[in-house]
Amino acid sequence: SIYFATPRGVAYIYPWRSKDGFDESFFVSDSYQFGLPQANPGRAPFWTPVYKSDAAMGPVVGHGMPIYDGNRLVAVVAMEVAVSDLQGFLRAVDSQGTLMLTDARRVILAETASNSSAMTPLVSRLPASLHGTVLGTLSQKRMGQIVEDGVVVSFRRFESAPWVLLEVLPLTQLHAAVAGTYALPAAIYLGVLVALFVLDR
Repeated sequence: SIYFATPRGVAYIYPWRSKDGFDESFFVSDSYQFGLPQANPGRAPFWTPVYKSDAAMGPVVGHGMPIYDGNRLVAVVAMEVAVSDLQGFLRAVDSQGTLMLTDARRVILAETASNSSAMTPLVSRLPASLHGTVLGTLSQKRMGQIVEDGVVVSFRRFESAPWVLLEVLPLTQLHAAVAGTYALPAAIYLGVLVALFVLDR
């Protein structure tokens, strides 16, 4: 849902819903509160942590920005993105490992290994030996790869949102995938060498 909400308590919503379908508690939600002067004196666009939407969408994340006329706050424009939609996007990606999308607090927004992972700390999905390495690297680099303790963690930070996309893949699974990819070409190559050896004699 997309909201245009004013400090006077007036809200315009898309897609349209009847008055009975709108809960005024939106005005206390992060998607509105993060746009107010006391929370956002810099008047910057913002992303919220996961919260429960009153629009029957389940867990959502909000993205919005305040609109000013001079120094007067006119409205907060915000969009709620359902966590279930983020899950769907991740599952449409062809990946050998587990994909995870985390917010700025390194809380999982969505992942391919679970239907209900929102609000789960990232460290709960990683081997304990990787906690410090992964969290430290994510805070310093925009993209990269960590290979440690039998696990490959590839990551890339979003430029338009405070999110990080990670793929966690056990090395054994990676080796199996590589072996399967190159097994046939290697067999063909070996066959050609044998044939050349026989013909050369």
